[in-house]
Amino acid sequence: MPQALGPVITWVGTTLGVSAGTAAVIVYGTAAVVSGYTAYSTAMTKAKRAEQKARAQARNRAQEIQNMQFGTTAPRRFIYGQTVVNGHLVFQETAGTDNKNLYRVVYLGEGPIQSADKIFFQRSRNPTYWGS
Repeated sequence: MPQALGPVITWVGTTLGVSAGTAAVIVYGTAAVVSGYTAYSTAMTKAKRAEQKARAQARNRAQEIQNMQFGTTAPRRFIYGQTVVNGHLVFQETAGTDNKNLYRVVYLGEGPIQSADKIFFQRSRNPTYWGS
């Protein structure tokens, strides 16, 4: 028995009027419950932090999917079925008087794509125009 718990066990035994063995069981039992609660509380705190981190990463990923990427090298993407994807802007040019007309080439993915049902620019839906 640790020396620090000797006086505590004696005090519990005299206060409650129980034997030293019973007092020791009470003290060690209480210590075990407190240790268990502390371990549980620590684990729950870590789990909550991990969940918050995962949710933040998911939000960032969702935002990444919605934002258009720029550059000449696009990631290779194969689209199966119906899905929401961001485009990769590979070419952009203006023309007309005062650069009124904007032309963009947006890479969506590899392979045959049957249709693009909805196209959004800056969160507003736009009609679909296809070049020849």
